[in-house]
Amino acid sequence: MARFCVKCGSGLDPDARFCDECGAPVRARPAAQATTLAAATTSATPVDINWRKVGVWSGIGAAVLLVAGGVAAFLAMPPSTPSASELTDLLNADKTKVANATCLSDFAYGKNPVVVGGFDTNTLQWLQVLSKAGIYGPPQPVANPFLFGGGQQFSHTPLGEKKIHDGKLCFADGLTVSTVEFTKPVKIGERWHTQGSYGYTYRNADAWIQTPEAQRAEPDRFANLPKTTFVSLVKGDHGWQFDNGMATSDDPGLLDGMQGRVNSSASTGGGFFSKIANAVSGLFAARPAYIGKWRDDDSSGTVVEFTRENAIFDGHSTPVTYEADHQDSKRIHLMRGGIAVATIRLIDNDHIEFSLGFGGARLHRVE
Repeated sequence: MARFCVKCGSGLDPDARFCDECGAPVRARPAAQATTLAAATTSATPVDINWRKVGVWSGIGAAVLLVAGGVAAFLAMPPSTPSASELTDLLNADKTKVANATCLSDFAYGKNPVVVGGFDTNTLQWLQVLSKAGIYGPPQPVANPFLFGGGQQFSHTPLGEKKIHDGKLCFADGLTVSTVEFTKPVKIGERWHTQGSYGYTYRNADAWIQTPEAQRAEPDRFANLPKTTFVSLVKGDHGWQFDNGMATSDDPGLLDGMQGRVNSSASTGGGFFSKIANAVSGLFAARPAYIGKWRDDDSSGTVVEFTRENAIFDGHSTPVTYEADHQDSKRIHLMRGGIAVATIRLIDNDHIEFSLGFGGARLHRVE
């Protein structure tokens, strides 16, 4: 709004304090009016926007969002499963697993020399295989009043001393994985898990394990290579590791079971029988299940007979008593002179397992 001097009528500038013509003082504009004028002046001023910079920063923001989304998507993707060579390295890094897979523990290999009863045909055949392999020397006959039919003594060779560690007979220095097959990894909590199977053979294995005799005696270890087994893995901070929280159906570390001979829990001799306490007599009014005549399942023709007072092998009778194992009702100990000389394990009414302490033979009833 235009302003004029109230004294001379001359026009005034909006911010004039005195009239330029007559010098009369000019009354100040009210504050509300001045504010309205200033706002109007400001709103009329055009805003200087750098649209080029706006475009650049918008592009950078979009790129950041795209990268962040890509990283998130990448982290959500399942990791790749181990290759055959990677699983080979993982297996061989576990010394306990390697030892369990490449060493035998089904006999008292650490005992030297060892005497095997003449009746224990399975163990004799196995030690003869090892004798041919150079692990043991040629067997020497021995006469022992506690062994039915005498026995044979086997001693380590220098090669045997090198191959036997901590009571186990080792025949290779590691494993070689030939094939792998895994399920797609799944995320459980914060970690990835997978399960699968792999085929493996033995690394730098001794030649004797490839003989027919060895493969017949130890089919679970030596026959039909490569072997196939199963494994569970978990992705840790240092890559894939064995998932010890999930069971595997046939880990190499568990291959000691189901051998052609009985696992010799009696390999420590007296230590086994020292567990017997408060034993009771095995002779009851009823006919004990082990009384009768028995023959080796290998059909060797040899018959052993157990009566209430004697064990008869190949026509030779030896007075014995029978004591039940208080920890295992199916295990009976043959005692002679207060010493346990053999063990009978009842399988069923028509089958038993007879052991002289270094292995065992499965017998079937003939009478």
